Amino acid sequence: MTTDVWLALLFFGALWGGILALVFWQRRKRLQQQEVLRAAAIARGWGFEAQRRGRTEVMRWNGSTDGTPWTLEYRLRRSTKRSQNSQVHNTVWWADTFHGPSAPVLFIAAPPGTANPRETLAQTGGFLASMAQKAANLALDKALDTHFGEQAGQAVDARELQAVVGADVPGFLVMATDPQQARWLLNEGWTARLEPLRQEPVLASRIGPWVLVLPRRVHLARRQPIRTEEDVLAMVRDGLKLVQPA
Repeated sequence: MTTDVWLALLFFGALWGGILALVFWQRRKRLQQQEVLRAAAIARGWGFEAQRRGRTEVMRWNGSTDGTPWTLEYRLRRSTKRSQNSQVHNTVWWADTFHGPSAPVLFIAAPPGTANPRETLAQTGGFLASMAQKAANLALDKALDTHFGEQAGQAVDARELQAVVGADVPGFLVMATDPQQARWLLNEGWTARLEPLRQEPVLASRIGPWVLVLPRRVHLARRQPIRTEEDVLAMVRDGLKLVQPA
């Protein structure tokens, strides 16, 4: 072999060796992070488990605060695509409740003044509007599964979600399969319960929190990572505000 070939082989060997070393280092760092979170959970009397499902790493906490049992799940999915979004973070907290609506109600954080696409499409007729509605249903159905998990997503038929006309919840779009149930929920003080979440900045590059209220369960979802104990506590605190109003 010529000198140039040897140099090329050495270069690519060093490159792949560096990539493998980085992967192993990141893996070791994540395992150490999990052990820190596990120890913190045990110290508080909470359950903790971590597992891998294909390309998705899952961490789950189970605890009880002031008599309210809850669950928190963090999913980190790694895409094979080479892009800035190669890591997808999904965090969802949920707790059971006996004071929910009889039909699903969905709150989606949005910048002030954002028009509800459901309401816009409902006011538009024609073939193109019908096709746009079908595409929107598919996208929303997938988003529900992504944010809240497949079990919660299956409890809601995206095709049946309607914009709740006249629902004045600053910083949130409101959708429901039965708009009357959404209005009942708001009359029960949910506008105030959502207020702490409304204070989060919602930018074009950042997806705000989603809240799904089912007849027997409340979910809070964010597209953000869980790296520290404070991240866990923040999700638990905000979730409890939804089911334990002051």
